[in-house]
Amino acid sequence: MPSRFARTLLNLLQDGSHRRQAIELAGVEAGKLEADCISLEEYCRLFHEVVFQIQNELHGDEADKVRRFSSYQLLLESMTQAESLRDALDKADCFFKRMSFSQAGISLEMSADTALWVFEFPQDVPEDFDASHFSMDGLGWLPGLIGCSTAMWIWWNIAGWLIGEPIPLEGVCFEVTWPEQIEKYEALFGASVSCLAPFTGLRFDTAFLDRPVIKGQKDVQQLMLNFLQGLFDVRYNNRSLAVRIEEYLGRHGTEMPTLKSLAGSFNMSVPTLHRHLQKENTSYQVLKNHHRRKRAEQMLVTGAMSIGEIAVQSGFSDAAAFHRAFKKWTGATPNQFRQEML
Repeated sequence: MPSRFARTLLNLLQDGSHRRQAIELAGVEAGKLEADCISLEEYCRLFHEVVFQIQNELHGDEADKVRRFSSYQLLLESMTQAESLRDALDKADCFFKRMSFSQAGISLEMSADTALWVFEFPQDVPEDFDASHFSMDGLGWLPGLIGCSTAMWIWWNIAGWLIGEPIPLEGVCFEVTWPEQIEKYEALFGASVSCLAPFTGLRFDTAFLDRPVIKGQKDVQQLMLNFLQGLFDVRYNNRSLAVRIEEYLGRHGTEMPTLKSLAGSFNMSVPTLHRHLQKENTSYQVLKNHHRRKRAEQMLVTGAMSIGEIAVQSGFSDAAAFHRAFKKWTGATPNQFRQEML
């Protein structure tokens, strides 16, 4: 995480003693704030402490009550009453449209087996941060590109928290030109980042929308005591074997290990690996196909390689085989997909 994000947060606090207290309680060494990057864990802790201190400056004697009954806590408690993730995200959309900016919202669109989670950011929010954007007595969006990416990261992890498992992304899209080094944000989201897209949002497998919501009111209260770190913990500590295998394949590019080799890398026998994946309703072949598709989509979005080159890089023997597989996966040819996303 770029350290300037953390410095921007700290500058929201007008009281120097509040800034020092936030740094101390977050356990972040002051020297690290002057480096290029800090760890995501450190940023999460600092975010929580800064927002806690901001309520003191904004609400005075009412700060404790605002923290205990924040608008976001009420929203999350409502979402835990939903049966599925799809219903929970619909509730969030209703909350934002009825209780926040009229132009803001979170909506879902379906395309083949991919869910498009579209974020509608208000157009009239000032680009500059101020402490009021972090008040817990309302529902607001953070301004600018930093605010958009931060909000999307938070909501992506809230979705995973609600169902008790991280949601691998197939892509992250922004309607604007990205002025930063995209690689840093691709590492943050674990997916390719596209600019000048027709919408701002996240793409993931629709199967996650049918996952049951497993969190309740007590879980929300605990999360609010440990926000954002609680979301970070869900993402990394509750990963399924399938997710870990997908990450493993991602680190090895076009090289597809044999089943025996893969099992050995996870200190398992082949039958044990099979059993674990069966419990997660998947298989190594399914994961390999998903990896090939994700890699192909990422290369198609960049627009830098020919279809034939992408076919080879995706592990296919020729362009025709790639064409057939890609149309089966997405319902579109590689060229159609590229034209739609560029």
